[in-house]
Amino acid sequence: MRLIILSIGIVMIVGFSLYSFMGSNPSSPKAGTKIQPVKQITLPSPIFDNSSPPDQKKLLISNSSSIDHDIKQSTVKPSFFNIVSMIPTSNSSLTAYSNISQTSQEPVKSRPTISTFDVYENRDTPENYYSIGFPGGVYVVHGSKPGSYIASTTPATFLVDLQDIPDDTNVQLYTLTHAEPALKSSLAGYKLISTGYLKVGNNRAWDLIYTWKNSTQNLKTMKVFIEGKDQAGVITFSSPIQDYPTNNSTVTSVLQSFRWLGQ
Repeated sequence: MRLIILSIGIVMIVGFSLYSFMGSNPSSPKAGTKIQPVKQITLPSPIFDNSSPPDQKKLLISNSSSIDHDIKQSTVKPSFFNIVSMIPTSNSSLTAYSNISQTSQEPVKSRPTISTFDVYENRDTPENYYSIGFPGGVYVVHGSKPGSYIASTTPATFLVDLQDIPDDTNVQLYTLTHAEPALKSSLAGYKLISTGYLKVGNNRAWDLIYTWKNSTQNLKTMKVFIEGKDQAGVITFSSPIQDYPTNNSTVTSVLQSFRWLGQ
């Protein structure tokens, strides 16, 4: 009798342990599954200073203080192209705390405008939960790997992913010694334009900006590696080269909407 009771107890303990373990690691949605936002926010577009020389135009608002997930929620979903902002017309890339070109030398400061973003929360991978905002109306689906999103709008695409960083390196070194060489060896017509440090929310980040060719057109891409407590968050924006400058404000807002949850 004692053996029977002991055996039953062991089975119950093992079963409960398995249930708890499986319950804490839910399976992620299948690739291509449409993702619904958890809420909407309104936030200002970045302010650009046009009073500087042509090669010294600077982003005045691009830090975490301009983004607040509790600013104002809205129930109206505008299309991706309803985002109104002062858009630079050159082909140089806009990143936080970096310089971009301008075509006008008139001393004019653009005013901030309000845009509506849908906020998505990814809870696929424990210790790597995050939220991110995309312009209202953008079609967002789950990617092929846990923790990944794909936000598409013709002709541009955002890809959000998680990247494991080996213990013998850090995000900055990984970006330069692993990610960049891998891109160079795998993409046709690859050319690195710039790389540098920036802040994404309250997190340190490093970016790679490059051009390359797919089967039909020339593309320009910005890939940003965001430091986290476990894995790194990776946000990749790609568009045809001629369309890249018109998305500078949107890319900046998407980057600054990123938040690690629980970190």
